Parts: sequence; C-alpha cells; structure tokens
Amino acid sequence: MFSSKGYAKNAQALMYVHGIYFISYENSEVINKIVKRIESLLKTIKFGEIPNEYLNLRDLKMLYSLPEKFRKKNFLERLKKLEELVEATESYVGVLDRFWVIHFLTNKKLKPRLKPLKAHAFLCGENMIQLRYSPSKRGRIIGSFSLPTSFLKEYIKYSNKRNKKVLSELILYINANDYIYPLYIEIDQKSVEKLIQQLFDEMKDGRGEVG
Repeated sequence: MFSSKGYAKNAQALMYVHGIYFISYENSEVINKIVKRIESLLKTIKFGEIPNEYLNLRDLKMLYSLPEKFRKKNFLERLKKLEELVEATESYVGVLDRFWVIHFLTNKKLKPRLKPLKAHAFLCGENMIQLRYSPSKRGRIIGSFSLPTSFLKEYIKYSNKRNKKVLSELILYINANDYIYPLYIEIDQKSVEKLIQQLFDEMKDGRGEVG
C-alpha cells in the first residue's frame, strides 16, 4: 500500500497487525514535487468526455496522444515537466533490517557492488530517512526513504527493549543487464543514535517523559 500523504494511526496499526506492508511519502521531497506536477497537469485536461483509455494510464507517454479537444492551455508544457522529473528519479525496492519493505528514491543510478556501501543516516522531517556518504549534512546524498511516523517510533522502542539493532542494514535490489542484484548498505550506528535521540526528543510530553 502506498500513500503520498501518509496514513491515520489506526490504519497503520490495522495494516501492521495483518502483515500488510505500507509505504508513506508524507515527508518525501521527491514525491511531493511529483504530486504537485501531477496536480498542475490535471488542471490542463478537460475530463468531461475523455476516453476511458486515458483514465487508466500505465505510461505518461500515452498522454501525448490525447486529442486536442481534451487539452487546455499549457498541457504539453506541464506534461513534459512532469515527465522530466519522473525520468530524473531513480527508484529501488529494498528491505530494511531484513524486515521492512521500503521504497528508496534517488537522482543517481545505483550499481551493484561486491562490498557493502557505507552510509550515514539523517532524519528529515518526521519520518524521512536520508542516507549520505559522509557524516556531514553537506555530504553527497545517496538517496532517501520514508517510514510511517508511528511505525518508526514503535519499531525503535520495540528493538531497544530487545537489544536489537535498528536501521543498521538496507538491502536494495538493482536491475542490471536484466538480472537482479542485491546492494548492501551498512548504516553508521553513530548517526542512527543521533537520529533516534532526535525522534525520542519529539516524543517527550510536557513532563519530560516518553509517551
């Protein structure tokens, strides 16, 4: 299940209990830009009598054949801008800590490698995890992924109680020459400790206790 604007807490709990994987993009800068461009494009389409095949798109290129009578001003310009943004975004499915499915977004094409890739984690917004090559916030970005806010906090508390590492390893699946290869990313634990502290600081109530 995917959502560009996140899920209500009770919906997250229900899906988690039933083993349904869900991905939230509520703080994803990349997805937010794409959504805005989609909304901008939709304003340039006349939906009154549009043919059904254009209501079930599987490829943006299909829209180039949309008849003129269904187009408004700036239709082509906005379609091209959306297509450019989508094409500039690389997308990978991965598994975090061999447990949780994530969607990893980056503007670089990642390649398979024999040795694990070392990364440093930073929290952006409430639930966006950004990975960088160096411990500096100005370091080169590898990419980012988001986790539902309440899940991330509960997952960290659950792991801490059982002395299990959290946010320690990410496995991405890379398509190269029609074969799928795993790319292992080891996440620096010092940067994860800072990230966890940041999360728990936000969770403290007025009495200074973790809720």
